[in-house]
Amino acid sequence: MTIKQIDLENSYKNTLNADEEINPGLERATNALGTKEGTELYNNAEATAIADRIISNKKQLNSSSMETYNKKMNNLANTALTLSKEYNDKKIKIENDKNLSVEGKKNSLNELYKDYNKQVQQVIEEQSTLRKKYNETRVKVAAETLKLLEKEASINDFTDKDMQYLTYIIPLASNDMILSVLEQYDFNPFLINMINARDSKIKTHTKEGKLNPDKLKVVHPLAYIKENREVINANELYTNIGTRYLHDLIPTDGIPNIDPWANITETKETAF
Repeated sequence: MTIKQIDLENSYKNTLNADEEINPGLERATNALGTKEGTELYNNAEATAIADRIISNKKQLNSSSMETYNKKMNNLANTALTLSKEYNDKKIKIENDKNLSVEGKKNSLNELYKDYNKQVQQVIEEQSTLRKKYNETRVKVAAETLKLLEKEASINDFTDKDMQYLTYIIPLASNDMILSVLEQYDFNPFLINMINARDSKIKTHTKEGKLNPDKLKVVHPLAYIKENREVINANELYTNIGTRYLHDLIPTDGIPNIDPWANITETKETAF
């Protein structure tokens, strides 16, 4: 390491320690300079995608295991969606069956609901167990990877030409430019510290307690995985087209034992 590199490294480390009011907790807000409310440098979905790419070559969570996980999740989702369609088709058939008595329809609808509700619930529980196990591994790998990257990252990751470019561009860069630079250097933790050092003397919050729009605070994408653990709700089916819930997949309308309106079996015509 040259004397120039040592001076640069010490300089930015001293700057990092200058602001005692920086919030030690994870801050999702990476605010655009000069905006009223501030905007994120990247949102949670984008940060997650970046983090997955970074950890995809790790032994515990490689691209192959991700593909296996996604395949299992999709298979379970398709199973639940197929059961949902079967349920609704059979429900309509029972409701329109003229050979069944009112009591016969009630019994058939109750049994149908009981059967399919149980089947879909089991699929959702299986998917939830799979998600929890996968995410536990994912959080662990993300934390270990981030710790390793932070330990290994240094000014030696950059050439003199890199440092000349970075020390020139960082003070002037917009959020889009900052993101582009981060992607160029694969979200190097040393570079993130350099970027954050630029505004380290600016208070994180305004007097009103809001995040300061004049301060940029970049959070490493792996920190989103480490700190923002995925919340898995009961009766929630995860699919590629969005989240579905048990009560949507197996609706209770028209089921006598559950839907009170289903017990009104006769309607009277009104003469005018």
